[in-house]
Amino acid sequence: MGSGHFLTKATGYLTEQVMEVVREQEIQSYDEQDLRRQIAKECIYGVDVNGMAVELAKLSMWLETLAADKPLAFLDHHLKAGNSLVGSEITEVLSDDVDDDGGQLTLMQAAARVRQRTLEHVMDLMEDLLAIDNDGLEDIKSMEELYEEIRDDPLYGRLFELANVHTAERFGVNIPDGSYEKMAGAIEDPDEWNEIRKRNWFATAQTVATKEDFFHWELEFPEVFFGDEGGKQPDAGFDAVIGNPPYVRIYGDTLPEDYVEYLRGVYETAHMKFDLYVVFSQLGIELTREGGTFSYIIPDKFTSTPYGEPLRNLILEETEMLSILDLRDRDVFKGVSVSNLIPVLQRSEATSEAIEIRSLDTANTVEAAELSHDAIVGNGDNSFRLGRSVADFRLTERVRDQSIRFDDIFYTNWGLRTGTKEKTEQFVVEESSDPRAEPMIRGKDIMGRYQLRDPQEYIIYEKSELYNSMFEELFESDKLVFRKISGSGLMAVSDEEGYYCFSTLIPCVNIQDVAHVDRAGIPEITDESKAYDDMYYPLSVVNSTLMEWFYGVNLSDDLSVVPGHINELPIPTIEDIDSEVDDETYDSLHQTGLAGIRAEMQMNEVVESVRERIEASDRFGHDLLADLGREMMKLNTKHTNLNLSLPDHLGNYEDGATLADIGFTQPPKNAADSILQETTEQKPNLRVGRAAVARESDSTVEIQLTARYKPDNETAYVTDQWGYTETDALPALRITDLTAAEADLIEAFVPVAVDEAGGFAGFRETATKTNSLIDRLRKLTLPKIADVEAGLADYMATVERAEELEAKIERTDALIDEIVYELYELSEEEIKIVEETVGE
Repeated sequence: MGSGHFLTKATGYLTEQVMEVVREQEIQSYDEQDLRRQIAKECIYGVDVNGMAVELAKLSMWLETLAADKPLAFLDHHLKAGNSLVGSEITEVLSDDVDDDGGQLTLMQAAARVRQRTLEHVMDLMEDLLAIDNDGLEDIKSMEELYEEIRDDPLYGRLFELANVHTAERFGVNIPDGSYEKMAGAIEDPDEWNEIRKRNWFATAQTVATKEDFFHWELEFPEVFFGDEGGKQPDAGFDAVIGNPPYVRIYGDTLPEDYVEYLRGVYETAHMKFDLYVVFSQLGIELTREGGTFSYIIPDKFTSTPYGEPLRNLILEETEMLSILDLRDRDVFKGVSVSNLIPVLQRSEATSEAIEIRSLDTANTVEAAELSHDAIVGNGDNSFRLGRSVADFRLTERVRDQSIRFDDIFYTNWGLRTGTKEKTEQFVVEESSDPRAEPMIRGKDIMGRYQLRDPQEYIIYEKSELYNSMFEELFESDKLVFRKISGSGLMAVSDEEGYYCFSTLIPCVNIQDVAHVDRAGIPEITDESKAYDDMYYPLSVVNSTLMEWFYGVNLSDDLSVVPGHINELPIPTIEDIDSEVDDETYDSLHQTGLAGIRAEMQMNEVVESVRERIEASDRFGHDLLADLGREMMKLNTKHTNLNLSLPDHLGNYEDGATLADIGFTQPPKNAADSILQETTEQKPNLRVGRAAVARESDSTVEIQLTARYKPDNETAYVTDQWGYTETDALPALRITDLTAAEADLIEAFVPVAVDEAGGFAGFRETATKTNSLIDRLRKLTLPKIADVEAGLADYMATVERAEELEAKIERTDALIDEIVYELYELSEEEIKIVEETVGE
């Protein structure tokens, strides 16, 4: 409920809707302010755990319903304090299933009838309360007295106490067997009930109720759930539930353990490391009547994360998605980095095949487009893919239809977990002679696709001491390994060395290698795991552009890669996977591919030659992809092993000339008005972003800089998390009359020095009131040429070698993409969809 903003806006909206009809039909008897007060009294409800928030909401509603010569409206019956997540349904405690055949009633059935009669009485009083006009002080006084009479009703109070016991039991309070029957038998007898109140378990339950602010929705708002005779209505619930629930991710001790366990026991959406908003969303949906409308403004993470799956299932099973307002490109809450959505759901069976996806344009005008239900809702985990177009959906289905799943071949799981920081420090070591020590890799050791550096540490593999040690076969078998945090795409490598994997990695082993392990979740050997046993074939596939597109459009949650998503990756089916390959023909095909890469043939010539073979047999494509995957690992390993650190090559040296003093330095043409010439007098927080050097000739270079600053109007710029925007690279200095060695040094050294900054080489990245960015650049000090000439030559040779490898890697990568496209028989239009999406 918060400060009541949603309630006042709802009151205003409903008032305007009614007044629109009044004006259209020229009805004279309605006064807008009276109508506003009546709507507030009868239609608006709110709950907040913070009592002060409730009082603020009342104040907001009083201001909303203020009318001349009339007292402040009575709102206590509808705006209440309590923990809306914690409580019991009295119809669950005392069931509505009362036997009416004239036979003898059980104690629980008798108590249910008492509940029904009590609520019938309360409903009569509530009807009387709502009938009061709310116009004068006497009316307000009458409403207060009548509401107090309702709250003081003895039987009504006992129902609250009974519901408290039921809820407290879920908080771990030990309620003896037979206690509910005893309470049921005593509920109409004040003396017997007082005896029950003396029991320790009863008193403890009431104490817990006070501490945890129990809130029993059916008892607090009986008119919403029960009919005139006290029975549960078929359409029990609110016509509309709206709001902005708390966003609180359950990590560590963010919430008390007993409270979290209560939520897990009551709400199916309290799943994994959930966020409170998913539980509030479940409650909101359940409080909405059949045919009613539910809408919250909530983070978008539930649409694709594993913890959001139960909420997605609930939405699909219990509601019809009418629309979703996509606010992910907006900063809805100032200073809070959250991507928001506003789903609008109807509590009913889903019948529509389309969902309206809405967004706001630059003028905050709503734009809407209808997308098919199937295009938005993903397979497997029912993820909601709001950015997936109809074309994306159709291409996804085409790819899936021609594939086996990754988990048909591989068993996939997380790497080992130590459990605590202390255990990580104890068991993860840089050097060890301990016989239990095994070389271990982490996420940071996978530096990109096909890029795995040698292990930098060891794990002392003492299974009994680790929180989740997994098992040896998962690590020591040949395997593919995915990095958990990899941006928007996938990073996979092969490992034939048996490295152990930390929890920031996801190892994947052929099912054949682990089927014998006695562990839950390990499948039996599949035909696919035997037929597709060369792991370099799926390695090439999962690292391809097509899989980057597939993962981003269908699986990614923009947080991290998880085993469940890897398992869903499609691997092209090879129809003739069991056929024998003609070695001579394959060797020719293989050499065509590799020779084309090495000899830098035109890619279309290479692809055309390879395509002809694949059209004759998919098996050729399978084997070539496997070999290219091996080649990519080799090329990237060679590249990773190159030392491209300029300081390492230069070693120790003395300072030489500054950029202002070397060669002939002058500003580029038309640079007078450049932001690089400004100071913090014109642009507060002005600083250098990065540097680049354009080599015009052996003796001439142009140094370019980007500038970073905080714009006055952030909404007009693309800014980072610190509020900075960055310009394109702008000409800063042009230096001529250089020796080739001096030009080489500037080209290599300046970008490194600018990136290091902080006084390194005399360079500081921040402008001042008297120093522009160009002033800062001119003071950058180069090493003395004679001290670094040999090291610089070695560095330049290493860079040249790296560039050669990068060119081969790029061409090999492109050939892999083309083969994957060919195996799926993608059209030019489909390839365009993939590459444009990935390019964005």
